[in-house]
Amino acid sequence: MRWIALLFLLSTTQAHAQPERITSFDSQVSIDRTGDITVTETITVNARGKQIRRGIYRDFPTERGRYWYGPHRVRFDIVDVRRDGQRESWRLVPGSYAARLYIGDANRILRPGQYTYTITYKTDRQVGFFSDHDALVWNVTGNFWSFPIDIATATVTPPPGALIDSVRAVTGAFGTTGNNAVIKRDAGGGATVRTTQALGAREGLTVSIAMAAGSITPPDRNLQLSYLWRDGAPVWAGLIGLIVLIAYYGFVWNAYGKDPESDTIIPRYTPPDDVGPAACRYILNMGWDAKGFTAAIVNLAAKGFVTITEFDRDKFKMTRTALSSKQSNLSPGETAVALRLFGKNEWTSFVFRSEHHAITERARTSLRRILKEDFENIYFVKNRTLLIPGSMISALTLGAMAAVNVAGIEMGVFALTFALISFALYPIVLGIWTGWTRGEGSVITLSAGTAIGIIILAATIGDLGPEIVTWLFSAAAIQALLVSIVIGTNLLFYHLLKSPSHLGRGVMDHIEGFRHYLSVAEKGRMNFHNPPDVTPEVFERYLPFAIALDVESEWGDQFDLALNRVGGQNWSGDYEPTWFHSSYNGWSSPRSFATDFAPAFGQSVVSSLSPPGAPRGSGTGGRGFGGGGFSGGFSGGGGGGGGGGGW
Repeated sequence: MRWIALLFLLSTTQAHAQPERITSFDSQVSIDRTGDITVTETITVNARGKQIRRGIYRDFPTERGRYWYGPHRVRFDIVDVRRDGQRESWRLVPGSYAARLYIGDANRILRPGQYTYTITYKTDRQVGFFSDHDALVWNVTGNFWSFPIDIATATVTPPPGALIDSVRAVTGAFGTTGNNAVIKRDAGGGATVRTTQALGAREGLTVSIAMAAGSITPPDRNLQLSYLWRDGAPVWAGLIGLIVLIAYYGFVWNAYGKDPESDTIIPRYTPPDDVGPAACRYILNMGWDAKGFTAAIVNLAAKGFVTITEFDRDKFKMTRTALSSKQSNLSPGETAVALRLFGKNEWTSFVFRSEHHAITERARTSLRRILKEDFENIYFVKNRTLLIPGSMISALTLGAMAAVNVAGIEMGVFALTFALISFALYPIVLGIWTGWTRGEGSVITLSAGTAIGIIILAATIGDLGPEIVTWLFSAAAIQALLVSIVIGTNLLFYHLLKSPSHLGRGVMDHIEGFRHYLSVAEKGRMNFHNPPDVTPEVFERYLPFAIALDVESEWGDQFDLALNRVGGQNWSGDYEPTWFHSSYNGWSSPRSFATDFAPAFGQSVVSSLSPPGAPRGSGTGGRGFGGGGFSGGFSGGGGGGGGGGGW
């Protein structure tokens, strides 16, 4: 009795010491006349509580190769899941490239032992159609199991009345061509394949069969169209959304965004009355940028309110003169800038450096606010409300593209529904947002945020965060192109929908004529009617306008030529305006000063808008599916496949 007990204890200890493995993997593959396949996998595992604690999981690829518009997607429907003959808990987690079937209860730990899992599922689009045969290449076990497999068998049953003409089997790691398997044909026209040696972890069994052409009914036109939609749903959703977006913007641009006809542009020797350099740039561009702020500051000097000194290389400060803002005839915007930079006569100088970024930013904000109040909706309209439907169409499109890519048509319908509900609330949210921020880009910011919100909410509700991240980083080139075009279309029409009023059109033509005067070459000036002499006073007075209108170099050329005509010889010696001084630079001509000063001073101003430590200037086609044919073949090719492990 003692020996018997010892032998029993030894056998039990050895059993528990055995590693976790699949002792048997049997697959019954039944092919329907329509090409659908029903598969029953019976998997017996030796569980020891290491990896297999609650059960096993099975990965099944839902994509086979890729066309130019998307992957070849296959259906994967669970029919039944059992453990040891009893129904077992399971959940299916869809992914970008494969679905993962978890078998077991998350709240129940299995005792060590042997368990048999039976999985029945259906799939489609696995059969290949060729001129002389129909073929199925089926990866029976998958090549990515965490466990070795002692023995694997596969029985393939053709449709009623059809026969399997030839069979091949391949074993081993992915891409290899081992043939450690035997094949047995049966009288009913099917075939059974059985491995002759164990498969290691990440090794598998693949079976290739060929039947006479016509054994499987090819998909008809309607079915092919449904497959086309399934494969390229994100692309088709993107294209449909883009077409609707362009059609909408084209309609509203034709109705509201076309500019009034411009009159003939004639040279103007002065800017429009009561329109300073920053306002000229703001009106002409129908929007704001940092260079208008720089031009306004330079105009403070040109009007005698301040002098500008370069006290170190590319470092500038402004010093108040004795003139008041009224005596200097500053515009309302320039007066606000002066008040912010110098306070109410609290200090007489201001240095452009990042430590003063809060003061500089308040000055810029004040100028921008006054320009908007004085000129927007009088000289031009931005038609920003017309961007609301367009931005929502874009958000809907991007959300639907992401959703159908990672979760199928159902999640795409959810995204569309969510976007439509958001559209109803969008004007209210936009009104709150623009009323709070008063920013130029509020519509674009809100629409981009809405698109991101759709994706995040879909990820949260559908537990699809990792899959959406994977899609964002691995989207096909055509999808990335569509996303770029959708975003670019909004940005394009953000500018195209701006439209000058009839009053603004006349002012813009005047500004264009003034820019023509500032920039035209000497030969062109001969056609001007009694142009004024370009004296130093005229050059310095209009230099801020030249900076604002991006013609400072050309305006410098005009002064050079005027000085040469007066002097009868080329200009020589250093030049500085009366309101500027530098101990670190010298300029040989007005042109060189205008060309060098404007970007250097502008960069200094922009840099002073950023807090210390911020970055400088921060203020401103298809390859089909592999293995379809009967010839060739390797382990892991064809349909099926995947793998699994324990959890």
